Amino acid sequence: MKKILFLIAMLFSFAIGAYTWKIQQSAQKTAAANRIVPIKADKEDGGAEFHLRPILAVVNGESISFKELEWEYNLHVQGAFKGIFQDQKLTPIPDLGHQYHKEMAPLKQRLASSIVERKILYNFVKQDTSFDSSEARRYTDCVTAWQNSLDPKNPLLSGSENEERLKTRLCEQSLILQYANEKVLAKIDVSQQEIEEYFRSNKSKFETPDRVIVRQILLADETTANQVRSQVHPGNFAELAKKHSIAPEASEGGLLGPIEINLLPHVFDVIYSMHPGSISNVLKSNYGFHIIMFVEKQPKSDARLSEATPKIKATLKQQKSEEEYQKWLQLALDTIPVTAPKPIW
Repeated sequence: MKKILFLIAMLFSFAIGAYTWKIQQSAQKTAAANRIVPIKADKEDGGAEFHLRPILAVVNGESISFKELEWEYNLHVQGAFKGIFQDQKLTPIPDLGHQYHKEMAPLKQRLASSIVERKILYNFVKQDTSFDSSEARRYTDCVTAWQNSLDPKNPLLSGSENEERLKTRLCEQSLILQYANEKVLAKIDVSQQEIEEYFRSNKSKFETPDRVIVRQILLADETTANQVRSQVHPGNFAELAKKHSIAPEASEGGLLGPIEINLLPHVFDVIYSMHPGSISNVLKSNYGFHIIMFVEKQPKSDARLSEATPKIKATLKQQKSEEEYQKWLQLALDTIPVTAPKPIW
């Protein structure tokens, strides 16, 4: 189940907002975002409310209600999506007071686009006779995910209507994913020539910069630091780090690296004037009191095609996947009829 939800997240991250963009290009279709109209309410706090018409859009004859949008929106706001729909995580929502509805409008717009886009793709998949969408095996994973996600304690995830919404959403996304993997993304390949061309054009990205290996003992107070410094030498540095250091790497004898020196706190700049095996005096920083031993410098190394190949292949495959997905999405947008009520202003 975790695998299928992860892949769904990757798939849907390719084209958030594609539906809205398409609608904006056509005079016959109205962007989902425009069908969420904030209107001033007669409230003491001066807040705003959303006037929601019953129908968000009609995709291939199937009406999508604002009630469905409200359900998804409430799941997001309450954090109930965590662990169910990994494609749409949210950070905790602060107390926005009377600005709440205004500030949350972009989320509803995004969700509206996502719902309509999902319905368009789902209808496209169902119409493709070369894809066996009616086979029971295609729904095993989504039904399992649905059963594991039901929560009788959460009113948004319980009750026949909400349970059916949840199952529909999971299974529509699962079917779209399967279609994309089998019919859209399966043909993607990255040739050795493409890998080599990318490597030549981006060689600097794969060079290994100068790096260093150091050990440190970090102490909370200067008195203890000076006592430890009087005892430490290269032979016992690791042992004393394990015994006295409060840094996370203490269990490793204070070992840090190989690491680029510019990624270390400035207190480590002292190693520019040190040689392997030398130990610094006690150095103060915002973290505490440091004793540093310079172990080794690893000079910059040129990029190697063999080492860079896996990363390059993954990058190019991701790029091609997004391109192919966009082509498929555009075909679906051109094929599946979508209508929407005119906005009320």
